[in-house]
Amino acid sequence: MKEIRLDAYHGEYLQRLYPNCRLVFLIRNPYSAFKSYIARAGWYERFPDRPVFDAQSFARQWRRVTESFLERGPAIGAFTLTFEEMTSNPEVLARLSAHTGTVVDASVLQVKRRGEESAIPAEIHPKEMRVLVNELGELASSLGYATPDLPTR
Repeated sequence: MKEIRLDAYHGEYLQRLYPNCRLVFLIRNPYSAFKSYIARAGWYERFPDRPVFDAQSFARQWRRVTESFLERGPAIGAFTLTFEEMTSNPEVLARLSAHTGTVVDASVLQVKRRGEESAIPAEIHPKEMRVLVNELGELASSLGYATPDLPTR
């Protein structure tokens, strides 16, 4: 299952329900993810009281989920990786295959499919970028995601 709102604690719950499940936690570049996010109308971390309608709530959600993956993932036997590792390192795919007990076909990574290209903006608004960098800078950098230059306007 793929879910962007759930964290490692949800993974622990699923593991209790399905003891033989194999958990994979995938972390995506938050700046790229935000570009995709703003092309949509927003969503809820939890309906109706936790909307994710702006850069700050998006950044806090990404940070909360990512920190939980990094902190709790090893303890529950989850395989945690970044999207960039998965798409560029065949050794990581081999480890993913071993973890899940399935064969991950690396050739599927050659197929580039995107959602509605025209809906994804080329740039993040400077004010939103400042919010993202302020909220995510350290954690994102520790994962190899370069902190974009802050706009001056």
